[in-house]
Amino acid sequence: MKLVISSKNKNLVIFNGQNLVLDGSFSCIDVDEDSFFYVYPIDCVRNLIPFAFSVKKFDNQFVCDCSHIKTTNFPNYLELEILPFSVPDEKMPCTVNEFYSPSNENTKIHVEIFDCEKNNLHISTGVNYFCDSLFGFEESSINYIEHFIVISYKAKSCYYIYVFNAKNNCKVLHCEIAQFELSPKEKKLVIVEKLNDSLSHAKIIEILFGDNFQMQTVGLTYLDENRETICKEIAFFDCIKAGNFKLAQSLMTPNLKAVLSIEAAKEYFKDFCAITQSKIDFKFYLLDNKSPQTATEACFEFKDNLINNIKILYNLEKKDDN
Repeated sequence: MKLVISSKNKNLVIFNGQNLVLDGSFSCIDVDEDSFFYVYPIDCVRNLIPFAFSVKKFDNQFVCDCSHIKTTNFPNYLELEILPFSVPDEKMPCTVNEFYSPSNENTKIHVEIFDCEKNNLHISTGVNYFCDSLFGFEESSINYIEHFIVISYKAKSCYYIYVFNAKNNCKVLHCEIAQFELSPKEKKLVIVEKLNDSLSHAKIIEILFGDNFQMQTVGLTYLDENRETICKEIAFFDCIKAGNFKLAQSLMTPNLKAVLSIEAAKEYFKDFCAITQSKIDFKFYLLDNKSPQTATEACFEFKDNLINNIKILYNLEKKDDN
């Protein structure tokens, strides 16, 4: 079976007597049996350390169960992305932001944000305790509206909104945003959620805080109006997921527009969260909502340079690699 190995940082990978050097690149190899891979960071300035992982055969498929490897299962190969593995800082994390609920509140709320990478958010709601991970801790603000904790923060030049329901002790929202406006008196939050797709779509969402968490999309916008449609297949999927049906219809033939309604298109792609193009066969694959490491092939048929038909190829038998 074929394996595609990639790495964002520079690594030496040794396996089956072979050496690979990856630096923001990928390599395609053939593996016929269970194999061990040894990863050695090269020229690293951070506290990255070597590690090993295995790829094993199970039910005629190869699997990799390692927290430092991101896997995507394509019908004919397994893609492995090597993630940096670092030694945690020796020092104890410090509190970078903290919040206590007003003294007249029945439920005592205590929120802490720490300067560490994982489990850097701690929320205490009296008898309940909750721990989660924010993407960073550079800047942050903490607000308490009704029984909702609203955290806005910056991480690596990106901005995020995190909303926690203290009454039910659960997270209700965590997303990347372009901007937001919080109105405590009106008990309302308006955010521009970045979708990070090929066309730079963003949704304008209005959130009302009361007994229940009410979230409604009130508009769609572009964060970059000059973004060009380079790949029609990817652009079409992104338009459907974002709700940009006007542009989606402009990519279809009249025949397809006559039979594919907006509701039908949303239903057709409802189980998928993203689309990607394979580095190996250059076909298009959809990533599953519940299992993003699983890729399902999507076939786009064209007529007069417009999309004339779409097929999701479920449960295809694996082709013979020979």
